[in-house]
Amino acid sequence: MNNNQEQVIMKKPFLLMILLSVLFISVGYSAYIQLSDQGTSAKDSGSLINGDLTVLIYETYTAPAPIWQETFTDAVKNGSWNVMLGQNPANRLELEFGRMYYKDYQIDGTNLNFEDNSGGSLLRLAFYSPLGYFNNASLFNFSMIDGCSAGYVIREIDEDGSVTCERLSSGGAASGWNDTGTVVELITSTDHVNATTLYVDNTASRVGIGTYSPSRQLSLTDPGVGLERVAANILGFFTGNSERMRIDASGNVAIGGSTASQRLHVEGNLNVTGTIYGNIAGDLTPTGDLDMNNYDIFNTKVLHAKNIGVTSSLAEAEARMPAEDYSMYVEGDIRVGGNILGTVQGAGGDIAENVFFSGAPKPGDVVVISGDLTVKKSSKPYDTSAAGIISTKPAYLLAMERDGLPLALSGIVPTKVVNETGFIRPGDLLTTSSKEGHAMKCESLSLCKGAIVGKALGSLDKETGVIEVLVMLG
Repeated sequence: MNNNQEQVIMKKPFLLMILLSVLFISVGYSAYIQLSDQGTSAKDSGSLINGDLTVLIYETYTAPAPIWQETFTDAVKNGSWNVMLGQNPANRLELEFGRMYYKDYQIDGTNLNFEDNSGGSLLRLAFYSPLGYFNNASLFNFSMIDGCSAGYVIREIDEDGSVTCERLSSGGAASGWNDTGTVVELITSTDHVNATTLYVDNTASRVGIGTYSPSRQLSLTDPGVGLERVAANILGFFTGNSERMRIDASGNVAIGGSTASQRLHVEGNLNVTGTIYGNIAGDLTPTGDLDMNNYDIFNTKVLHAKNIGVTSSLAEAEARMPAEDYSMYVEGDIRVGGNILGTVQGAGGDIAENVFFSGAPKPGDVVVISGDLTVKKSSKPYDTSAAGIISTKPAYLLAMERDGLPLALSGIVPTKVVNETGFIRPGDLLTTSSKEGHAMKCESLSLCKGAIVGKALGSLDKETGVIEVLVMLG
């Protein structure tokens, strides 16, 4: 005895949703399917059966040969089986949707016997295919193919395939598909004018989602919001009927403009309120101001045409770093993991620190200590209170917040010298002189001890002049 359990096909009338989906499938399209098959069987003695299961499918009740069959090894266990028909890629199952077919079973090559509800014997079991391809002759041979007239939608599909149409009207109760010949609409609201869910304009080659008046190739809800192929292999993004962004064939993104030579090109201001991480394949080269709003830039070269200020106060940075004086101002610490390299502009190339002063020292003047963090021009020979030389244009300036003059700590600076103890040659040690603010050649180390301000890198062959001096106190 066999108790076979089959999937049940949904019979007519069909759901509108199912029929509508059919419209998008090519007529006669062939689709492979898979069907679950479960059953039980026993011998006449009542003992349970184990073995190989063969399932055969026929087009008619008396057809001599099956259109499909497959053997499932050891599928029958204790008289029961649960197999998937059509799952084998080498033996696909192809049936017509909704058509009646007939099944037969064999266990270890022996045909099973079937009985109907009255106890009569059956040759095969009938079933309707719940899946499969749609047949043009059997499914589409009715008036639904012609659809409804312009201004109407399908409201009902009868068993014989005829359709009932309903007129569309603003404020009416209609919802469904409307095909005017040039426009196809899917309407899912009582308000046709304002609630088109999907709108396809065949004439203008435009699609609207949530709008019945798309202005772009794809418009979303608002007519001026959408996507469009603005040129070959270029996708444009629109809001307010204006293009805001585009992606070109190389994947470069342009915001506010039409071309992008880099991965991201922005025309206009870029406000970053988070942190920029990663390695940029190239340099970050702003031609205007780069305002990071107190956030960070990591692992990136920054080439700038204006000043860079890192401070808690933008007003302070602007006030303290005019373009003619500074290129960079930092409020806080700077940590450098490599070398600091650069070209020094001007005569100097030294490290200096601001100190207070009395009198009126000038760049190149030799100065001596006159008080707490205070210097003045030197005025006597071999002065052991010598502090050094006022820098002309230091490469690095410390204690900028101190309102003073830059005293050279190391490096090379232009220095005022005098021929008080003889002409000066490169390598000569220099010390204070009786001429205010001028250095002279040191005649004796014993006299210059504690009063040396540097070593000459140039020559003096006249009474006074300015030469390059290597700063070194001693």
